[in-house]
Amino acid sequence: MSKQKNVKTFLGKLESSVNETNGLKALQSREQQHLNPYMQNESWPGTDFVYIGHSENLEHPLVGTEIHILRQTCFSVLFESKGNQNNCVSLLEAMKFAGFAENLSRFEKDLLKQLPPNTLIGPAFNRNGEKLTTAFAIWKSLLPQSKKAEKTEKKNSRVLVKA
Repeated sequence: MSKQKNVKTFLGKLESSVNETNGLKALQSREQQHLNPYMQNESWPGTDFVYIGHSENLEHPLVGTEIHILRQTCFSVLFESKGNQNNCVSLLEAMKFAGFAENLSRFEKDLLKQLPPNTLIGPAFNRNGEKLTTAFAIWKSLLPQSKKAEKTEKKNSRVLVKA
């Protein structure tokens, strides 16, 4: 069974398991609560993207380290100079940005290699709306890619692996 069929099957089972009235409202409320910091800070790319998460492990903060300063500076310059109206940048463009790939952890590099190039990254916020300066949010596109884009993606993913 393909990944897409597995996802559709899982989502169908999830939807049917949620009570049509209370469960669905609670699910939408939690989702809305989680996106509120992004909406309030105008860093939400819209309904065509789904929030994957952010890159920082809050249990092991980088505060006060040289890595913290390098990441904070790199991400800030990237989002300000290359970002769209929501300060989001395509993954492909971010990987080409000087210093970005060098400031990623091994886990982050492995994760980003698995995502399509039309994935967006942008500023990250915690649930209280505070900006996480050494992290980035990951937004995966829900729009289908054309065959040509998929071929380009495969070529570019080879470039991402070498970086």
